[in-house]
Order: sequence, then C-alpha cells, then structure tokens
Amino acid sequence: MVEEHLPDTFEEFSDLGLIKDGIYKRIEFAIENVLDICAIINTDLELGIPHDDKDIIENR
Repeated sequence: MVEEHLPDTFEEFSDLGLIKDGIYKRIEFAIENVLDICAIINTDLELGIPHDDKDIIENR
C-alpha cells in the first residue's frame, strides 16, 4: 500500500499532506510489529530483559 502511493520525487512526497502522514504511520506500524515479534522471540528463547529497542534486535 505504501509503495502504491509513493511518488517518484521527494518534492512530490513532501506535498502529499495526509497521504504522506498515512505513509509515515504505515511504516511506523510495520516497524513496531517487527520489534514486537523480536520481543516475543527474546521471551521464548529466554534471552533476558532488553533495556531498549536496540537490545530487542541485538539480543543473543
């Protein structure tokens, strides 16, 4: 959905208004979902409690 509404140039993108805001929110939501999945994996593998989002991704 983001790709469908993404214009060819940054100038066009900056003029999109609400569509631009929607694109930002979709990307933000996708990133949050990835972090949630990583947190679940950390819990399932008993890797400890991460201190921040970076720890969730890099926890070993």
